[in-house]
Order: sequence, then C-alpha cells, then structure tokens
Amino acid sequence: MRQLGQLQSIKEELERIGYQIIAVSADVPADARKTGDRRGFTFFLISDQNMIGSRALGIAWQNPRNKQVLPVPGVFILDQEGKIKFEYINPDHRVRLDNKVLTSEAKAALK
Repeated sequence: MRQLGQLQSIKEELERIGYQIIAVSADVPADARKTGDRRGFTFFLISDQNMIGSRALGIAWQNPRNKQVLPVPGVFILDQEGKIKFEYINPDHRVRLDNKVLTSEAKAALK
C-alpha cells in the first residue's frame, strides 16, 4: 500500500494535467474499500481478487510455496482510448516508481 500512498500525494498534480488514478488491489472488494477509507485514499481503488486483470496484463505470478496468485506491482499510463502509453513493472515489490518520474512520464504521454 506504500505505492498507493505515494500516488495519493501526487493525485492533485496528475489531475491538473488531465489524469485520473484508478488503483487495483488483489484484496476482496470489502477489504480494498476498508483500506482505502482507512488510509484516506481519494481515488478509485478497485478489486481484482480473481486476478483477471493482472493475468491480462501479464503481471500475475504464482507463489511456489502456497500457490497463491499475486500481482507484480505496476503503474500504467493510458490514453483516452485505453492504449498503454507508459508502464512500469518491477517484480521486486520493494522498488517503486519515483513520483517525479511518474509525473514526468505522464506529461510526456500527453504529447
């Protein structure tokens, strides 16, 4: 959820340049909603508990120890037609995209 907190901190800037944040959680819908409320997220936080979206994006992986399917953290910038203009995917969940890089890429994707 650290990445989502970082997104919340630049939400206004991204909205000013024309973007909307939609975050996806592997949690069940009720848990995703509770997390969003508890952390004060003011963007959409939707559930992908069955990993359908994560599989479609190619970012789902199966934990070999418990066979649980989880998403690899990622950030995607889409245009108004839904085409991916920028993506950041890192299998190491501890390494997150810097907010300055994200806002710079968001601005560049508008051109």
